[in-house]
Amino acid sequence: MKGRRFNKRTAPRKSVFCGPGRAGDFFIGTHLSANAEGMYPHMLIEDASIRIMPIGGQSNREDFSVRISPKSDPFEEALANCIARRQWPETLASAVCDFFHDAMRRAMYFGHAPYELVPDQEDSEETPGLFLVDIYPASFVKALGRPHQVIPKRMAKELGRSRLVALDPENTFVFGLPKKYGSERMLTLFQLRRLSKDLLPKFGIEAASRASNVPFSLEEFYRTQRMALGKAALPYGWDGRRLLDDATVEFYQLERFLSFQRFLAECRAGFLFELNRIAQRVGGALGFEGRVDVLGLPTVEDVNEALSRLRSGSCAFGDVLKPFVD
Repeated sequence: MKGRRFNKRTAPRKSVFCGPGRAGDFFIGTHLSANAEGMYPHMLIEDASIRIMPIGGQSNREDFSVRISPKSDPFEEALANCIARRQWPETLASAVCDFFHDAMRRAMYFGHAPYELVPDQEDSEETPGLFLVDIYPASFVKALGRPHQVIPKRMAKELGRSRLVALDPENTFVFGLPKKYGSERMLTLFQLRRLSKDLLPKFGIEAASRASNVPFSLEEFYRTQRMALGKAALPYGWDGRRLLDDATVEFYQLERFLSFQRFLAECRAGFLFELNRIAQRVGGALGFEGRVDVLGLPTVEDVNEALSRLRSGSCAFGDVLKPFVD
């Protein structure tokens, strides 16, 4: 697949290219990522972003595919280049998977992943291209129902622009978590961050080295900590990379695994809906109307059915798990 060169810094965009900025810069949404630091928050964010789609667009699932309906090679190439996180995407599947990984990481970190659709700098008549550029999530806000970007005073002064940058709603796309997960995100990350700080209390180290008479059981401490980890991550069904296995029986391990799969399936469905909004714009530039379908991955209905079978005891655990193993 042929790639296109694109510079997101100099692109004809309404949003302002920026990142965390210099010391003293204030972003209106900085608090959104305040609890994302720490070992356990990073683990949850990484697991969610990696597992939402197969890495590199390749999977051991024989029926996995990303397809355009109806099929159109020019549209497939234009869409892959539009959303590509790498300069030369190999296939549409790899481009979609890479993009979902990126969007999920940002959505878990900040609560939303905003992007802007901008025209190709080359302005090629042969292939009129559109490209998706990321908007720094901490600078993004909706005011009066319209998307805006709030940039730091220093940056606004250097650019000679207002701090409040109005964005075009038709060219702004936001990938976020389903409402029931988004409302739990900050509390979950806060609790996981606290647990990351207290991996072993000071008095426990002294007790372990016999420098203290304080009775302390390292085994009981780790068990209690794992239980706290399980409770904090319960809204997402995350198992802490199987850190909870010693504290739970197999039934609950499988139920939790399926709950995490349902979270991923719901996010994948929401992302696909937003991606098809982008596909409509890209197809419109080519005079083509089509949609993107992701096939061969578990759906919300598949997970709900598996949970029902698990709780009813109608089949063996291995049979419940089989459809979800690559």
